[in-house]
Amino acid sequence: MTGEAEEIEELRGRLSALMVNYPDVEPRVGKTVELLDVLITRPQHPGLMQFAINDLLTLRVQMTAVYERFPEIRRPVQPIMELLNRLLQEVAETRH
Repeated sequence: MTGEAEEIEELRGRLSALMVNYPDVEPRVGKTVELLDVLITRPQHPGLMQFAINDLLTLRVQMTAVYERFPEIRRPVQPIMELLNRLLQEVAETRH
């Protein structure tokens, strides 16, 4: 399994744990978890990668807002932010 695939699975797990511990985030985070499930099972699906990138960019903006607004959730959100940044950085590097 490649490093990127492992990071996608780790992100999926961390987002799932976040939903369990903070159910208010489920409506938004649940959609990303479902998308990551499809991405893990069908990584070569046409158009899926661009859709996933757009979703992760949006999620990063939303997680940043949550991180800044709610100090009590910073601890579980910090590793999610780091994973999002790494994954999106890898995508940017492969496109150039």
